[in-house]
Amino acid sequence: MSIASFETDASPRRFAGRTWPTTAVAARKTIEFLAVGGAALILLPLAMWLTGGDGESDATYAISFGAFYAAYVINDPHFASSYLIFYKNFKEKAFGDYLPSAERWRYRVAGIVAPVALLVWIAAIFALQSWYLAALLIHIMFITVGWHYVKQGFGVLSVLSSRDGVRFTARERGVLLTHCYVGWIYGWSMAMAEPAMFEMDGIYYWSAAIGWTPIDVLKWSFWASGAAFLVVMGLKLRREGRLPPIAALTGFLVSIWLWVVYTGINEGFDYVIPALHSIQYFFFIWLLKSGQARDAASKPVEGARLDRFVYRISSAMTARIVARLVLFAATALALGWVLFHSGPEFFDGRAGYDWGVLGPTAAMAMFGAFVNIHHYFMDNVLWRRGNPDMQYLK
Repeated sequence: MSIASFETDASPRRFAGRTWPTTAVAARKTIEFLAVGGAALILLPLAMWLTGGDGESDATYAISFGAFYAAYVINDPHFASSYLIFYKNFKEKAFGDYLPSAERWRYRVAGIVAPVALLVWIAAIFALQSWYLAALLIHIMFITVGWHYVKQGFGVLSVLSSRDGVRFTARERGVLLTHCYVGWIYGWSMAMAEPAMFEMDGIYYWSAAIGWTPIDVLKWSFWASGAAFLVVMGLKLRREGRLPPIAALTGFLVSIWLWVVYTGINEGFDYVIPALHSIQYFFFIWLLKSGQARDAASKPVEGARLDRFVYRISSAMTARIVARLVLFAATALALGWVLFHSGPEFFDGRAGYDWGVLGPTAAMAMFGAFVNIHHYFMDNVLWRRGNPDMQYLK
């Protein structure tokens, strides 16, 4: 199935549990395709054309400039969104009877143990003026970020396939996850072959210097797992007569191949990868929050003055859904600003602290590391099949 194959008449079709005109279905599926990864297939050749391949150019600097400011409204709020979702009704989730025992413990570890451990680590970095501990934390951040990217790609494939009635056998899931694991490790290892120093927000960290032999092994393992993926998809097509939706496959493969493994294919494109990943994340937040808002809006209106006012100009249900989504977006935008800008900037500059050997932007680096690593822990709990909130992803 391809985007071009969708019918365009006005007859109704079922999509995501509701009846829509076919033109609306085509529009929704096109947006879905672009949001979960398809946009990368347009932006990559565009970036290569603008930058003249993979070399530096004025276009590359322009893209980096745009990506820097786009982070304020795309990348940063995507991190903030996970906090708003995770910690909503946290006491009930972690200590009440709302979830099974195993899920409650996952919430406790991700919501209490992980952030406390990270804060203790960061406190030790500043107290000891330890460049080594700071560099090690940055390493861990990039390792967890890579896994988060590929796991999100797997989530795209799982959720969108399930919505389309496609299920995976245990063997198929094993092959898919193997491709994720190998891609994650191979992507991280590419910069770790030879001794080298890297820098993030003034904190320098080192390569693992593992040599080229392990990386060559990982490369061939990655390609072998990709071949296994093609085989199981071919067998699935022959057995069931269908494949997962094109958007699901695209989101899965783009997340691994372009956003984790071959990120250096074009320098200009590399700058927009975090934004594309964040947009992919936002698509599922939209499914989750709009589903929750519809559920909440379907309940009787309590007669609040705002509800009575908006009822006069529109339906109360629509107004309440829009109000909830707008409030969530505004809160995520504000929290993202605090986490990545006003918070670290206060400690790095306005508070007048001296970070010594760690450099003048150490707080910026530590805020970024904390949020990225904690984001990994929270998402590892949020987007699980055992989480009842996942019923809204439809």
